[in-house]
Amino acid sequence: MDRELFIQQLTNRFPEAEAQIGDHSHGLLHCEMADFRRLVEAAMDAGQHGHVEQYLDFIASCRAVAAPEPGTCQCDRCFIS
Repeated sequence: MDRELFIQQLTNRFPEAEAQIGDHSHGLLHCEMADFRRLVEAAMDAGQHGHVEQYLDFIASCRAVAAPEPGTCQCDRCFIS
């Protein structure tokens, strides 16, 4: 999965994620993933367990198709770091 496909799927599935990605992050997958991670953490803090489950399911689905080649969505490294 490349960055463009990841962002397209993320923002289509979770419109609130698009608003969370800052201008400073645009185009930088690692930073975009960090912005999404902050959205997930905020949902955890707010006790929005349903949202958290949906977010984590999305990341799991991305992991299933992620490839280790440069320029692809490496969800483990980006989301966890």
